[in-house]
Amino acid sequence: MTLFYAFVTRSILATLVFRNVAMNLVVYGIIYIGLTYAFLNSFDRSHGHLYAPRGLFTIILLAIIMFYEMGVSDSLSSVRYYAIALLLPFAMLPEMKDSKNGSIAFAIIGVFFSFGCFFNYFFLPLYRALVKPLFSAVALESINATEKMRGTANYVAGFTSQVGYTSFFIIVCIGAVFCFRKTVFKRASYPLLLFMVGGLLLTGKRGPIAFFVAAIMLVYFMEGYGREKLYRVFKIAGLLVAMFMALAFLAKFTGSDGIKKIYETFQELITSGSVDDAGRTQLHEQAIRYFIANPILGIGWTNFMKMFTLRNTHVHCIYLQLLCETGLVGFIAFVGFFAKRFVATLKQAQMVNRTGNAMDASWIRFSLYVQAYFLMYGITGNPLYDVEETILYFFAIGISYLPLIGNKQGD
Repeated sequence: MTLFYAFVTRSILATLVFRNVAMNLVVYGIIYIGLTYAFLNSFDRSHGHLYAPRGLFTIILLAIIMFYEMGVSDSLSSVRYYAIALLLPFAMLPEMKDSKNGSIAFAIIGVFFSFGCFFNYFFLPLYRALVKPLFSAVALESINATEKMRGTANYVAGFTSQVGYTSFFIIVCIGAVFCFRKTVFKRASYPLLLFMVGGLLLTGKRGPIAFFVAAIMLVYFMEGYGREKLYRVFKIAGLLVAMFMALAFLAKFTGSDGIKKIYETFQELITSGSVDDAGRTQLHEQAIRYFIANPILGIGWTNFMKMFTLRNTHVHCIYLQLLCETGLVGFIAFVGFFAKRFVATLKQAQMVNRTGNAMDASWIRFSLYVQAYFLMYGITGNPLYDVEETILYFFAIGISYLPLIGNKQGD
């Protein structure tokens, strides 16, 4: 239910699910009752306490810092949303790893959002007549602003209110199909992956696509064992060349502004070694100024957007934003948590190559994939400050806390 909430709240389905106060209360009620029950069960040592003390206490520390900073910035209304994400890891049950339903759900969601991209691209008049009216007034403002900024007719967000959400959701779902391609989807994985990658390219999101490629290649490399990993390095190099050539072909023959934008960016990166973005540089420099003025506890959660009214946006780098909004205390706690869980999951990904349990390996690799993408995307994006994306990250964290089959305790 929590994952359903994450995917629905930014999509056209939100109009149906959250159409009145009563429906809101029902959805939130079911989510919090389930998560609270799972949280209380995490203290039951009779079944092998999975989370305490390390997992439980570190997440509580993050919650204390986050909620304190929300109080400083007078944004305590966000507590109820982030509480969903922070409670989610405690709802993970070991039995989940034996089920195929989770991976299938991700595939369905990925197809849904990818279909939205193709629908908008090929049937733009129908999109404007049928899909856009399904969004709320606030969401419509965001959609119209994006289209106006791009100034092109075929650059639309898909079935979400922002193209960034569309790309994030599709990327997570591609990872699920890829990680479970040998255990669940098998031959069906190839058409599913092609369809979702096509939808992703139509979003025109350059940074997310670059980080997606890096995350998927990391998982592919980790699937190797022993000397095979060396061979996979050469395979990855060949795949990158082939992907760039395919991108050049698509940019030339499809006429998609989004694909052209992606190709031109990667071409610039290859030829010049960097991609200039003066707008984000301005945001980063301002974040550093706020940090220098408030180095210990920062300026408060999401206060950067409120204080820097010239741009009225996030920093577009979660690490600099944490530094300026939560100070050294929050930055060290969050980055330490990110790094510790990623390293622990990386070790698990190496161990599952020797366990022989295919489903266990698929789940661990999916957790590694989501964490890798989230942390890399955080360099240029705001995933920690979009609660739906944070929910998906903490879902991956919950998977990483689960013990490997044959082990009694998670790391």
